[in-house]
Amino acid sequence: MSGINLSESDDSRGSRYARQISLRDIGQEGQRRISTSHVLVLGCGGLGSAAAEMLVRMGVGQISLADRDIVELSNLQRQSLYTEADVAAGLPKAIAARRMLEKINSHVRIKSIVDDLNRFNIESLIEDVDFTIDATDNDATRFLINEVSVKLDKAWIFGACGETSGMSATFVPGITPCFRCLFERSTKDRTGSMIEDNGIISPVVHLIASIQCAEALKLMLGRVDLLNKALLSVDLWQNLYVAGDFADINTEKNCPVCNYRQFDHLEGKYGTVYASLFGPNSVHILPFNRIELDPHEIASRCDRDRVVSVNEYAIKLSEDPYDIILFFNGRVIVHGTTDVSIARDVVKKYVVR
Repeated sequence: MSGINLSESDDSRGSRYARQISLRDIGQEGQRRISTSHVLVLGCGGLGSAAAEMLVRMGVGQISLADRDIVELSNLQRQSLYTEADVAAGLPKAIAARRMLEKINSHVRIKSIVDDLNRFNIESLIEDVDFTIDATDNDATRFLINEVSVKLDKAWIFGACGETSGMSATFVPGITPCFRCLFERSTKDRTGSMIEDNGIISPVVHLIASIQCAEALKLMLGRVDLLNKALLSVDLWQNLYVAGDFADINTEKNCPVCNYRQFDHLEGKYGTVYASLFGPNSVHILPFNRIELDPHEIASRCDRDRVVSVNEYAIKLSEDPYDIILFFNGRVIVHGTTDVSIARDVVKKYVVR
């Protein structure tokens, strides 16, 4: 574990965390454990931004934030770390989140990773952290997180939400069933979320993130005995709260991940990393080889009124009916279509190699 030393600041020892330290189950020793923890937050959207803010306020020593997208106006309804200025600047979420979090607690070390999460990089992201908070938006990535976490013997906290509902579970290899045990169906042709994306209310996002952070606190304190032994599901509109007990899961049923360490998603047996659905009406394209794009050269080839924003991370273009985000390592997100061929045509048009 790595992080700040409580002796570095009177504020760290006293007033900032006083209400937390005063809890019998935390105390000074518990705060020390929190301050020496390193947590990875995968995804900086609704769940990720809310969870990251709570972690920073509780004094986690180090947080790594990973996200592939930029801040959009529609995010502001529920994603609490971002502002209209971030939208205007076209900032990547991981960058905008870090800048805001550093204003909240300057003692926490925060690393931003602006990249796609895929089978080629996810292991390197997880291997150096204590545990992971899942704030992604698709099942394929969650199966990847699960396989890497089992492989590296790392705990992770699942979360998902949509409309007025959400769910969460904590997975600890060797202690709990794994994600594959709960969700047996293969993701060979499943690229979206297990909760339909037909809109969302902000309260359910913050509720699920709060549940995830409470579980994170237990992990940091070493209180595995207090972890939820269930898949928690809630519907705030219908006032439904359901806990599916892990005891009902047969862990001896020859789970390919738990029992046989079979990592199909990590080994690339399902789908491709080069083109995938991204949210309800978008396509994400990865280049076969990483390249470095020149934003000024791209902007010079575009009509001026098509350039929405340019910064050191990406250029955003508007080409009716599509919004196009080109990251300077060659990644492209095309909003306004689920047709991969259209997205590939955009790549050919702007990424000349």
